[in-house]
Amino acid sequence: MSKPGKFKIALALMSIPSAVHAQTAPKCIPKPQVRDATIVLMPFLIDATRKRCTASLPATAFLKSTAATDFANRLEKERPAREHSAAEALRALGGDDPDSRLMSDKTILNGVGEMLAGKAVEKADSNRCDDLNSFLDALSPMPAEKVGVLVTAFFSIADVGGDKSGSPKICAT
Repeated sequence: MSKPGKFKIALALMSIPSAVHAQTAPKCIPKPQVRDATIVLMPFLIDATRKRCTASLPATAFLKSTAATDFANRLEKERPAREHSAAEALRALGGDDPDSRLMSDKTILNGVGEMLAGKAVEKADSNRCDDLNSFLDALSPMPAEKVGVLVTAFFSIADVGGDKSGSPKICAT
């Protein structure tokens, strides 16, 4: 067989997993699951932002205050009731891989939370620390439910997921 023929067969074989994934992956993730994932993962991001931005923020910054710790703790208290729903959102983002069903909700959430925190510290632009501080400060007085709803609405409006990223979109309803 010629090299171009082998190449076409190889391409066809490589496309099988993505075709199977496309058939089994959910078309969208329900808003309540995105909301719950937001609430459960937010304490990881608060901690990561704090680590990344502490040096560049003034002493009076929200992220340097006990109010930031209180906010993260308040969201953390919501975790037990939202853990399963949040983990289902992350499983859907991963294409509902059968292997993800072998992991506990806690394992998935902690793994993703630590990964997000690590990426936030690594990738965050220290020039944006003031904005991140202001954003978290503005969210902090809100009930956890409203924080999740607001961030989910922002993701939905920004059209996170879908065709551009290969991830499922947030369901419209």
